[in-house]
Amino acid sequence: MEGIAIFDERFIYKFKGTSVNDKYSTVVIGGGLAGLISAYLLAKKGHDILLIEMKNYPFHRVCGEYLSNEVLDFLTRENLMPDGYDLPILTHFLFSDTAGKSVTTPLDMGWFGISGFVLDEHLYHKVVEIGGNVRTVVQVESVVFDVRDNQFMLE
Repeated sequence: MEGIAIFDERFIYKFKGTSVNDKYSTVVIGGGLAGLISAYLLAKKGHDILLIEMKNYPFHRVCGEYLSNEVLDFLTRENLMPDGYDLPILTHFLFSDTAGKSVTTPLDMGWFGISGFVLDEHLYHKVVEIGGNVRTVVQVESVVFDVRDNQFMLE
């Protein structure tokens, strides 16, 4: 289950196996690239957010090692790019098959390479630095609206 929910401070997060009953105005379920950036931007705007990720940062992903140059200005402007890395720039895409045939095509916007492991950990720390709440190694199994208490509950 992944997504972002903003429900005007009607979220209550019940941490499984404990008596924690924390209230948040915004809950982001899933701490991948989109979830981390969303949580950061919402916390930056003053939302009391909770980001929930089922794994512990940092961790390796199958994809996410290359990003389009169209996001580079945004990440730089928001101070979300890790410092000190000489990022590889990609201008062409090469596709090859098992028989050895290949096709090359230009990447109009261009791409840059960055470790998803490094970027996720950096973004995670940025969310925490700006005041976001993060719970890792937690999987959301359900989102339920409690009519009686007029609030959403995550379990």
